Amino acid sequence: MGEAAGTEQAREPAPAAGPASHELDAILASIRQPVYVASSEGVITYANQAAVDALGFGNASELVGNNGHWLVHYKRPDGSHFPIEECPLTRCREGGETVTVDDDWWVRKDGSMVPIAYTATPITMPGGFGTAIAFSDISQRLAAEQALREREVDRARANALAASEARHRATLEAALDCVITMDATGHVTFFNSAAERTFGHQASDVVGRTLAETIVPPGLRQAHRDGLARYLATEQPRVLDRRIELTAMRADGSEFPVELTVTRVNLVGEIMFTGYIRDITERRQAQEDLIAARRRVIEAADAARRQVTRDLHDGAQQQFVNAVINLQLARQASSSEDEHAASLLDAAAKEAARGIVSLRELAAGIHPAVLTDGGLADALSSLTAGLPFPVELDVQVVRLAPSIEASVYFFCSEALTNVAKHAEASAARVQLCVDGERLTVEVSDDGVGGAVPAAGSTGLLGLGDRIAALDGTLEIISEPALGTTLRAEIPLDEASALSG
Repeated sequence: MGEAAGTEQAREPAPAAGPASHELDAILASIRQPVYVASSEGVITYANQAAVDALGFGNASELVGNNGHWLVHYKRPDGSHFPIEECPLTRCREGGETVTVDDDWWVRKDGSMVPIAYTATPITMPGGFGTAIAFSDISQRLAAEQALREREVDRARANALAASEARHRATLEAALDCVITMDATGHVTFFNSAAERTFGHQASDVVGRTLAETIVPPGLRQAHRDGLARYLATEQPRVLDRRIELTAMRADGSEFPVELTVTRVNLVGEIMFTGYIRDITERRQAQEDLIAARRRVIEAADAARRQVTRDLHDGAQQQFVNAVINLQLARQASSSEDEHAASLLDAAAKEAARGIVSLRELAAGIHPAVLTDGGLADALSSLTAGLPFPVELDVQVVRLAPSIEASVYFFCSEALTNVAKHAEASAARVQLCVDGERLTVEVSDDGVGGAVPAAGSTGLLGLGDRIAALDGTLEIISEPALGTTLRAEIPLDEASALSG
């Protein structure tokens, strides 16, 4: 303490008996609250046993004779120096006024800090004025206040959380889409109003039941259970955070198409999943109606093509043939002496013959007669015969509905035209296969690759539209320098495949 006090610490000889008055000694000793008495210089002249115990000393002799400030009040809780001139006890001694401090920190014998509340009262002593300091350890009070504050914070947080959950639940209840929450065991924990309307269940009847037995069709229940078990074991998602389309089941057992997105809800200590479900019956119907409309347009266009081809063959082409025959007869009947007339007749016959060829090519471009008469195998063979590069044909011989045959033919024709124009290919290949209820056709080349549908382009986009009208799909595989493959898959029903 001598080092801490420095030159400011003052000592007075401590009477062996403590205060001069034995009566005061008896009074202070009987007080259970910690009390010590200091002289006008701040030197402790008396300390009761409660004060000794509170400050962690062994007996009063360790306090008596020491300056009170430099013994128990020389530093702040952060370890910084506490100047004696700022000490409230100094104000009490110098001003002769009672000082009460509700929250301060004193130093125990072992150097630890203890929170203290105290009252310093001026008293008259034989040697002049002194100070009686009654203090108490307020650790329990501060702990109780801290606990109260923490409880208030916890209560405020709980109220805020409850309000947030209420807002969240109200938001989910107001959502137009179905919102269903499921725990890790597969049991429903939340079922909003939209889900009630869509599935025909009441939330009170559904919560607590397994999702599989509630809205999952029987044919999909095992896959649902297996998927949940797999995710819980590996945490490798397959359907989480993706939009997928599948079939759901209403309370009456009827099934309907839905769009589903599943997310994991991150809660402490438990795993929850929330599904956002939308009934897409109307959207599906609109898609089917659009596909049917496209198919009708294409079928009508193909029928018109076939009619134009027949009209050209039976009308204009036949007239051209008759004109060629008549010109040849006129040439034979003309006088050999009229060379000019003969020359004109020969030229007219040649032009008419070329007109017939052009007309046949035009008719083939509109709708080749060989496609109608011989099917895809013969039509594709005729199509590839005149190309400037070899084309390998691997075509299954099968007759299909006219609309499908026409779409596949023009798909191959457009794809091979693109090869000739853009691919810089040395060879190409056409494959056509009917496997069960699906037709697959591929056109591939060994060209430069890198083909992508360009904005404003009608080639590849037109191919996609034609295939989509048949409820099919088109895939373009075109890596730079590795050639291009166009693969179309078209579903077939019993009416599509006419014969093998």
